Amino acid sequence: MPESNRPGPTEFTIVRAYNNNVAEAKDDAGRDYVLMGRGIGFNASRRPRIAAADVDRTFRPTDGEGTERFAALLAELPNEHLETAALVAQLVRDRLDADVSDSFLIGIADHITTAIERVRSGYELDIPLVAEMPYAFPTETGIAREVLQVIRSRTHVKLPDEETAALALHIVNARFSTAEMPTAFKLAKVLHDSLQIVRDAFDVDLDPTSVSVARFATHLRYLITRLQAASQHEDASEFLWNAAKTAHPDEHSCAVHVGNVLSQATGLPIRREEELYLTLHVLRLTTNG
Repeated sequence: MPESNRPGPTEFTIVRAYNNNVAEAKDDAGRDYVLMGRGIGFNASRRPRIAAADVDRTFRPTDGEGTERFAALLAELPNEHLETAALVAQLVRDRLDADVSDSFLIGIADHITTAIERVRSGYELDIPLVAEMPYAFPTETGIAREVLQVIRSRTHVKLPDEETAALALHIVNARFSTAEMPTAFKLAKVLHDSLQIVRDAFDVDLDPTSVSVARFATHLRYLITRLQAASQHEDASEFLWNAAKTAHPDEHSCAVHVGNVLSQATGLPIRREEELYLTLHVLRLTTNG
């Protein structure tokens, strides 16, 4: 049900008002709409006709989602959170130069509502992949930081910085198709698991903001790309691989473990040349953190 800001009907007939701000309606051609706007549902039974100019936003059921269900979801959320979510949706459209679905708006509004409830109740949510998101999805994470500032400004609630990761996940979901999602999340999961392997193997704390972690994440991103394109490194000699294995056996063993994680994620084997580069990255991580 993509949001429609294009020229459309000049008037609607309200079929059902869910509250003062959300209503089901039809245009003069009989097409179904969900309308959102302050006061549009008030006294609708007596004044069922409403001008499009009095409606803040219109939605049409074009992606298989029923008008009634969508209207009911809108009606359950605070209007101020819906308005903030609409601003967020527009910001994301502008930054990505692409449309986002109405389910994104609903998801953001619901996220705002539940996040504020968590803060006010003192409940801390363990958001997955917080440290890995900036490396796996730098564009979406950057937009999410802007989104968080918009939400804080509009709601006057100091949501924690960790909400950036959750908001970035919403943006990732909006940006990628269903077919692309497994690949999109693969890097974040592989990075998370790989760093945990290094932590466990060497009993070290790794700073997720360090240059070494950033370089490791970049290497994994391109390695996954090369694996999927069947184009791994082939320029490292057997001598260098043996030298690294002999000089740094623990780091090499750890690199093999990381390589196994990559193989499981991609379904493709890791060559010795890639093991060499992973060994050097593990050495850098354990030396510099």
